[in-house]
Amino acid sequence: MRKYKAEHTEEIAYQHKRYRELNPLPGRIVDGRRRAKKFGAPTVEFKAKDVYEYWSSAGIDPWSSAYSGTPLTPENYGLDHIIPLSAEDTPGHVPWNLAPCSQSENKRKHNRRVLPFRLLALLALNEKKKNAKD
Repeated sequence: MRKYKAEHTEEIAYQHKRYRELNPLPGRIVDGRRRAKKFGAPTVEFKAKDVYEYWSSAGIDPWSSAYSGTPLTPENYGLDHIIPLSAEDTPGHVPWNLAPCSQSENKRKHNRRVLPFRLLALLALNEKKKNAKD
């Protein structure tokens, strides 16, 4: 295995880069954990599958913005902390404080909170869309 890695470093690097490009969530989770530590916010260890499972149980589509319904692509994929990491009462970097959104929406929201009724309305809208597909 070491010999293979030594002989194919460029191919392996390309494969890893391509995987990260097509699967942005794991990298966004790592970035969020780093930011949470910087702010002194709570954080727990979790993986992308934990976030996907939570979103699935909440009716959140991981490839649509939780805020606008905009389709997400690997190029515009963002991950927002619903209650900002800088807030005193933040739950921190945990799956239930994360929402998929576009990078531009995440930058626009910055360190503001999502109004609770807005989030509930969006969850209801996602549930309605989910039921319409069935």
